[in-house]
Amino acid sequence: METPKKRTAGEEDARRTGHDQPVSSPRSLPLGAVRVAPLSGEVTLSFVGRVAYRYQLTAKELIGALVDFQRRPNLYTVRPDSEVIFNAEARAVLAAFCRMPEGHLQRALPAWNTALPARKPGSGPAAWVRTADTIAPTGPGCRACTATATQGREEARRYLVPHGRVCTTHQCWMLETPVADGKPTGPVQLDLRNVPQVAAAQRRHMRLLRRYPHTPEAFTTAQAILASWWNEPWPEETTWPERLRQMTTARPRGAVRRGTRPSTPKPSP
Repeated sequence: METPKKRTAGEEDARRTGHDQPVSSPRSLPLGAVRVAPLSGEVTLSFVGRVAYRYQLTAKELIGALVDFQRRPNLYTVRPDSEVIFNAEARAVLAAFCRMPEGHLQRALPAWNTALPARKPGSGPAAWVRTADTIAPTGPGCRACTATATQGREEARRYLVPHGRVCTTHQCWMLETPVADGKPTGPVQLDLRNVPQVAAAQRRHMRLLRRYPHTPEAFTTAQAILASWWNEPWPEETTWPERLRQMTTARPRGAVRRGTRPSTPKPSP
């Protein structure tokens, strides 16, 4: 008697879900020529752009190549400060193309498994674009950290969580900077070398985060109090104006005018 052929994992999944064709495995997907790793907290669109850069393409061109024609987003809405969401099929294609395990991409890219909008008709790789005003705050990551991780090849944009906006290693403050015509509209990073109090406050804040679960709530309250100073300046407040002057003059990276509310929260003094 002939022994029944054992099904592969993909064929078994296809049988359970009612599909006639087996689910694609990484071995059957096209592999890219270069392995590109994501950065922790990176915006998915930023990662796609860095992958595309290795092939002398733009992010728009790579998205158009990876996603089925009828299931592409409006590529005119793709801006450096926006985000791209992929369905499971497109994530598998991108993971194979950049030669990275999906699990690694999921851990590094906060939006990798974002809930999908209404399904597009048909099946196959699909993508959606989310504009800057519909996602969490993002901004250019620490330039020195990015240069080290990418060997100086590219810049990267990351999600700016409140406790992750100050790089104590390279003494810089990452700002939530809007983009217009493909370029930042304001300062990208502030130099903290002349204000060591900020890095010290950041270290204390990180210690509190590890010890007390309600620390983020206290940070939000402090942010609201300090940000109010920019709407109604207090003449008796001299500490932060002086710190801001030191940050913007240490290494000019764009001017911040007094009376203009900054787009990033301030660590506690």
